[in-house]
Amino acid sequence: MLKICLVGGLGRMGRMIASLVTGEDGIEIASVWEGAEVLSQVSNYATATGYSKNPVTLTSDGPAAVELSDVVVDFATNTVFDEIVKVCGDLSKPLVTGTTAIPDKDATLKPLAGKVAVVSAPN
Repeated sequence: MLKICLVGGLGRMGRMIASLVTGEDGIEIASVWEGAEVLSQVSNYATATGYSKNPVTLTSDGPAAVELSDVVVDFATNTVFDEIVKVCGDLSKPLVTGTTAIPDKDATLKPLAGKVAVVSAPN
């Protein structure tokens, strides 16, 4: 089973990904990494999104969320992008990112891509 950490899992794209993962075998959302202000309004991922395939850990602790996964899928805001890249590098986790409006995105990802698989595309 492929376990993903969904960064921005309560946003529009995160909810879309959750709905797609629901119908797929061999993949599940293990954790959602969100900002504390967003998490203060949500107590249960299934209730918030309709995703009930498996229990999901909701946390603002990036390393803890990423540790639970095989791959990180990022559709968060550009303000946390550098932290996402750092955590993926520290924990040697592949990254799929669709976040836009990131200055020097390719340059930021290049060192990580030398260590793990990276897929970057605009959403």
